[in-house]
Amino acid sequence: MSDLASARYRAAVAVEMRLAGSSYDDISQALGFANRSGAWKAVDRTLGRIQDQKASAYFAETMNDLDMLHERAWAAAMAGDLKAIATCLRAGRMKRRLAGCTCANAQKGRRVSGTAARSGDSSG
Repeated sequence: MSDLASARYRAAVAVEMRLAGSSYDDISQALGFANRSGAWKAVDRTLGRIQDQKASAYFAETMNDLDMLHERAWAAAMAGDLKAIATCLRAGRMKRRLAGCTCANAQKGRRVSGTAARSGDSSG
């Protein structure tokens, strides 16, 4: 077994032991970590990896849902349906927010008027 595979296996067992109620000292002794800090770090890293995977899956699923919502409303929006237009705009805003793309003016709570937007001045 490679060093990485061995470390991941040991970390997975450490998580199982911790979930079963074992102390970090017990985990450290049972699995050969240098001290309780090593056991804690292994558990923390493993749980962090799991959380990152779940967050990535949630992000992908939510973006897909918003894409489908936008796609379904698009034809009606192009035909002038005001509710469908609002749905498309909302879906776009939600996708940008989820992706972390926000307008600096929106973050400050300011609106940009048409003239100001064309000139690049946000004070108007």
